[in-house]
Amino acid sequence: QRIARRCSKIAEKELAPASLRPFYSRRLPDPKARLFDCTITCIDFETTGLDFDKDTVISMGGVSIIDGSINFETAFHRFIKTEGKIAGETAVINQITPEQLENQGMDLKEAMMDLMDRLSGSIVLTHCSVIESTFIKRSLNLPDTFTLPMYFLDTMQIEKTLLKQPSP
Repeated sequence: QRIARRCSKIAEKELAPASLRPFYSRRLPDPKARLFDCTITCIDFETTGLDFDKDTVISMGGVSIIDGSINFETAFHRFIKTEGKIAGETAVINQITPEQLENQGMDLKEAMMDLMDRLSGSIVLTHCSVIESTFIKRSLNLPDTFTLPMYFLDTMQIEKTLLKQPSP
């Protein structure tokens, strides 16, 4: 509910850029709803590194879980054009070549606006949500203190919580 209140405040006071305001007006899922009854969109980014000040997103993809099942019709993947050079070790790790980015890549801002349209008002499943959420904010020039208009379900946090549980 705290996230919903923050998003409402951002929308009402027009704190977000005009292009993002419609996303902040979308209703979030009921926090008491069962996950099975919610649409969950799983996303993953490939980046040039994890330094949020200098690195960038070079690929994003995702798929939605609807009524407890993966809906492959919702699957998407985008290469992102980059201004800078891709380090060799980055290409080795994520298997994305500069040619793919140049020939098939979208503008980062355009890709992020499309992503916001898919995700705002929903539940987003990631592994280490700080990565995706921070890159989204940086790509859209939002302050780090801004709440994104979505709930994040973080598999890394779930794992940490489960590992703290005593064995049965």
